[in-house]
Amino acid sequence: MKITILKPFEWVEWACVQGAQEWIGTTISFKLYEGDKKTLLKNHPEIQGQLEQQVNNPCTLLSFHHNNWKDYTPMFAECSYTWAQFLSSLKRFCETSKGKPWPTQHRL
Repeated sequence: MKITILKPFEWVEWACVQGAQEWIGTTISFKLYEGDKKTLLKNHPEIQGQLEQQVNNPCTLLSFHHNNWKDYTPMFAECSYTWAQFLSSLKRFCETSKGKPWPTQHRL
């Protein structure tokens, strides 16, 4: 990965320059938005269900993107599922100090 954007405490973006062929040329970004629930919901209506479960106000939204895939392949589907597992674990860790990492996902 090559860091293409780095704004501490706000946004990091990586460009995949080496690795699995389908990943090369893709970009992965993590962007943080802080604010009260009302403002976050206004700017990101797609998170309404998640925001309703949030007890803290103000709070922080993590926006994740893995873009520039050349095609929707089985690897794309597997990566989407795996990213969901990792981000769910990260959410649990941030909220409870106990995540659920998945360190053996590629072992037989």
